[in-house]
Formats: sequence, C-alpha cells, structure tokens
Amino acid sequence: MIEYLFGSKTRLKLLHIFYREPEARFFVRELSRLAGTQINAVRRELATLVTTTVIREEDDTDGGETRRKFYALNTDSLLHHELGALLMRGQLLSEQELINGLKNLESVTLVLLSGRFVGAEDLPTDILIVGRVSEQALKRLMMQFEKKLGFTIRYTLFSPEEYAERKRMLDRFVYAILEGRHTVVVPETRSL
Repeated sequence: MIEYLFGSKTRLKLLHIFYREPEARFFVRELSRLAGTQINAVRRELATLVTTTVIREEDDTDGGETRRKFYALNTDSLLHHELGALLMRGQLLSEQELINGLKNLESVTLVLLSGRFVGAEDLPTDILIVGRVSEQALKRLMMQFEKKLGFTIRYTLFSPEEYAERKRMLDRFVYAILEGRHTVVVPETRSL
C-alpha cells in the first residue's frame, strides 16, 4: 500500500534498507542484492533519492584514488525524521497484517513476537508459534510478509507437546524468548 505513495516499489525497498541501518554505507550492487531488484532500477532510484537529499552519495577513496561510489542515509535532510516516521507506520501496518494472518492459522495455541519485532535482534527467533499448523501454509505466510517487511523472518514452530516438554526441561532456546522482550499475540490459554 505505502509503495503507491512513493511511486516505486524499488524506491520503497531502498528506503527500508537505509532506515533499517541508518549508519551503514552501501554500494550499488549490494543494494541491488538486498532489494532483490535489477541494478539499473536501483541506480535510477538512487539518483532520485540523491536529488531529493534523502540519500547522500560519496566516493570511496583508496590512497587518494576514487574507486566506487557508495550511498548512505542523509540524517541531516529536512525529510529524514518525517520519512522515517512514515516508513515506521507502514511497517506497523504490515506487522498488524502478519499478526492477523497468524491468528487465522488453524490450531494455533500460542504466538509470541520477539527478535526484530520488539527491537531485540539478539534473541534467537522473531516469532514463536505453537500449534498443529501446516508448515506449508506457515511458510507461504512468512514468505509473503518477508517481501512486505523487507527482511527474513526467523520463525520457530513447535507442536504443543514439544513446547510443553521444552518448557518443562527449561530449554535454553525457549527461555531466552520467554525471559527476553516479547509480545504475546495469541495467548497460551487458547484451546485447540
């Protein structure tokens, strides 16, 4: 939905990449790979973003000799904060759609958001799902939202029995999630 405001899906993907890592500098080929877009489309959109001062273009110099150009987010741009807020709202809408999709999966007894969804990237998974869920349906859902969100979603699926056993055994993986920052999307009390 938000790509219509920006006029280009490639431009939106690039903005997500830059705002996800505001201190990073990227080369064109790297951006093309990260965005999953052809290099000429990336070059065209970078030119537009440089013209609008949202992105800055710099030369990579090695011993005084110019090698390649790299691109970075221009945090001094007048549009920086407003654009970041708009992108964040767009991501929140996509995350809400993902949550609704997870809630609609059959036989889900528990869903926890952790990792990137709560700003704790050091946690071992982004979504913990407990239930008797079709792995294919779950994989399709995750792939759909990975494209929308612009990053790979690390998710873990346990059967109710496996989850109960891991909790009983004080499994390090499960307790890292339970003791770390997380958001309960589907509470454990929901029955099959």
